[in-house]
Parts: sequence; C-alpha cells; structure tokens
Amino acid sequence: MINAIFWALYSIYFRKLGNSDGLIVVSNMFIIGSVLLAIMGLLVNGPETFTGIEWVPGFISNLLGTSVVGGAVLFLVWYLLVNTIGVANSTPYIFTVPALTLVLNYLIMGIQPSIPEIIGSAVMFVGIYLAST
Repeated sequence: MINAIFWALYSIYFRKLGNSDGLIVVSNMFIIGSVLLAIMGLLVNGPETFTGIEWVPGFISNLLGTSVVGGAVLFLVWYLLVNTIGVANSTPYIFTVPALTLVLNYLIMGIQPSIPEIIGSAVMFVGIYLAST
C-alpha cells in the first residue's frame, strides 16, 4: 500500500516535470537515489557495504542489467508515457511487467513459463485491453 502511494506521488511529480528533458530527470533521480542508498548502506553495514562486494564479471553484468535496463530505461519510458498519454492511461501498462519478465526469462535464460504463468499473463493482457478501451 505504501509503495502504491509513493508510486502515485512519483507519477504526479513526473507529470509536473513534463517540460524537462527526460534523460536529465531520470539521471538526477538515479544519482540522488544512489547517494542516499550508499549513505544508508554505510550507516547500516559500515565500510563492508562496499568492501564486501565481489566485483566479478557476472556481478557487474547483473548490476548493469538491473540498473540500466531494469532501472533507468524503465523509468525513462514511464516518464515519457506519463507525459505523453497521462498517468491514468499509462497505469494499465504497469501490469505488463510480469508477463514481459516471463518472455525475457525465456529469451535470455531459456526458462520456459508454466501453464499457470501463461494463463495469468493472458488474463493480465485482457485486463489491460479492457482498462484501455
């Protein structure tokens, strides 16, 4: 519930920044968020927050994939959607995330979705269609 409230506030704030460059808005958001998370990590775990990380290629690629593709690109697309078609029209597309995750899991990692996952994805897309019409 709290996450939904913050997401709504975030969407309204993004809408108010409609005249700003989306890349600048998202970049600033990620820089500020990274600094705050680093400070919180240092307060909770001390220097081990950074020294305990094993910077191996697998970790680096996962970090970049999660932060750049799963984070920055996602927020930039959301920013553009909110400022192009509005918050109310953009919201149904949030529900595509689980279904698109199944597709990407299959394409990238070869994980085949189960029948209930496929049915659930179909139900989500029908719901999105009904909410958008």
